[in-house]
Amino acid sequence: FMLKGKRETMKVVEIIDHQTVAFDSDRIFTYEFCKALKQLSDNQLEAAEQNFVNILLKYGTDGPARFYLELLTGHAPADERLGEAGIVYLDGK
Repeated sequence: FMLKGKRETMKVVEIIDHQTVAFDSDRIFTYEFCKALKQLSDNQLEAAEQNFVNILLKYGTDGPARFYLELLTGHAPADERLGEAGIVYLDGK
């Protein structure tokens, strides 16, 4: 992510349960989401978009998947945009 007024990108992470206690469905979801993010960073935008759609169809309303899908389809707020290599620019406050 590139935040307004910053010169360097920052990584955003999510802390999740250790795999030995996670449900199989959680591990599959995490794999699919990471795959879509990788496609995004590799500029495989159509594949990433389709994977985010599949995630939402399969798992329901996942906020991060919806966020990225809105960026890819042009439905994000005007102060949020997607750059090369999957960098998300947040120009608002």
